Amino acid sequence: MVKLAILVAIFPFAFPQHAHPSDPPVPLALVQTIEVPNIPEGHRIDHLGIDLNGHRLFSTMQEAHKVAVIDLDTGTVTHSIPVANPHAVLYRRDLDRIYVSDDDPVEPGVKIFDGRDYRLLTSVKLLKRTDSMVYDPQTHYLYVVNGGTSAKLDYSLVSILDSTTGSHLGDVKVSAGSLEDMDLEASGYRLYVAVEDKNQVAIIDREKRIVLDAWSVPHGSPVATAVDEAHHRLFVACRIGQLHGEIAVFDTQSGKAIKTLPIGGLLDYMVFDAKSRRIYAVCSTADVDVYEQHDDGEYALLGKVETALLARTGLLVPELHRFFVASPNTGLTPAEILVFQVEGLQAHN
Repeated sequence: MVKLAILVAIFPFAFPQHAHPSDPPVPLALVQTIEVPNIPEGHRIDHLGIDLNGHRLFSTMQEAHKVAVIDLDTGTVTHSIPVANPHAVLYRRDLDRIYVSDDDPVEPGVKIFDGRDYRLLTSVKLLKRTDSMVYDPQTHYLYVVNGGTSAKLDYSLVSILDSTTGSHLGDVKVSAGSLEDMDLEASGYRLYVAVEDKNQVAIIDREKRIVLDAWSVPHGSPVATAVDEAHHRLFVACRIGQLHGEIAVFDTQSGKAIKTLPIGGLLDYMVFDAKSRRIYAVCSTADVDVYEQHDDGEYALLGKVETALLARTGLLVPELHRFFVASPNTGLTPAEILVFQVEGLQAHN
């Protein structure tokens, strides 16, 4: 009871608040909770991945040294893939393969697993601090951050992997000690990378494999990026303190930050859905902050959807109208996947 009282005092917003009948409808509605067993207290869940056809959700359990495979039809964990220090996870449906960035202290890199029996097919060795990963479906290339201060280097790498052959094609050197999340243009050549230690976002030319520019964020440390190609916008989510952060909105044509949007603290996942023109930001302050982009270029806060204390990562799956949020074992509740239905969708032209 003492632990609970302390948590309530520090994070009063992280515990259930009863809705009033006159409250506006929320953009996300909790429809299911899936327990992830055998996760010790305090062990974080880093990233989520999806297999749409197989109805499987993949969840990286960093300190638990595994990737949990969750059957979304039954709401149960059906398998655990041993991985030393898993971070990002991606599933390639056409090959039925699972890709995991593994910051293994002995042999860091990307592990590639068979999607049927979960056996290890091959490993691609990279540097220490192998972490965020993004996939280009047109080229089938994976872009993976690694190196930097953790590797005792004054630069980091964005490594390029051919996910079909498992070959390491090359690297882009970035003058930074710590890189975080990335996003890419589907119709262009740019790759946007959050440069955490320099409070910047780096712009990489994927064809020439060079850094074109670096834009400074107005406040805080950038940890997540999302691109709105149709309106030439880049969203960069930044941590400012324990209880608050913000999203910097950049004009990708000028490279200028044109506005900022307040969000909760210790964000770890952000996504932009182009069809609904919504931005979702998952914050450890027990909320998903949801903004909607209007035709006049302004952004309206649709709601701060309650999640769970220290839940800091998520995954939007528009095809299922679902938003998944990963909650760690806090000692009060076990590790869980919170499944939200996306509400009030309205497509924009």
